Amino acid sequence: MTLTTFTYRGDDGVVAFTELERPAGASGDVVAGGILGGDTEMIQRVRAVLAGTADHVVVVEPNVAYRFSAGRDTLADVAAAMMAAGNGRGELSERGWQILDTALDGGRVDDDAGAGVVY
Repeated sequence: MTLTTFTYRGDDGVVAFTELERPAGASGDVVAGGILGGDTEMIQRVRAVLAGTADHVVVVEPNVAYRFSAGRDTLADVAAAMMAAGNGRGELSERGWQILDTALDGGRVDDDAGAGVVY
């Protein structure tokens, strides 16, 4: 099994996500089966986005709205939270974009929740 690692580097610092081999047995602050590392303020921002009440965030580039999963516990949720925490003023690593792109490829659904929201 290949474990996933991706990063976000922004004006306010760097945050990285590393998937754990055995997340069920891990103690502490496990997010989406992994841990966050990097600048304390960026980690706090990502955690705040994941713990927040908004059902979606706008990913500035490519200018789409990303709808979080119900548990806010997928790799794509973490990647989108990183982008939101950095206010779109930074760079998500290639692996982070692959994860986010895969989730965004699910298609657009126009409904009462808002046109153009990506599920």
